[in-house]
Amino acid sequence: MLIFGSKLKLLVMQILQGITCMHCNSQNTTNAAIYQKIAHFFWLPLFPMGKTGGTECSHCKQILREKELSLSVKPAYDALKAQTKTPISVYWGAAVLIILFIIGRFVGDK
Repeated sequence: MLIFGSKLKLLVMQILQGITCMHCNSQNTTNAAIYQKIAHFFWLPLFPMGKTGGTECSHCKQILREKELSLSVKPAYDALKAQTKTPISVYWGAAVLIILFIIGRFVGDK
């Protein structure tokens, strides 16, 4: 039984304007996806562990991970990644555990 681990949550998917696919030379067909890696305990999200992602051409379906991106695509991808914020909902599992710990401390003292 797995009680802890990590999962990926899609934060944003957007077409990168002005980018040409290296594989099929199609213009404006490259979609960038940014994912948040989240640590979880019993499927309750605890905290973010970093962002990752990649691109996919909607014409030829070529998928490139973040480390495989060309120098022409990397600045547009990095700008999208930098402006993508981690949602506050990632922390609700940690907040629940902290509240339960505090309640346990006060109930245990009586």
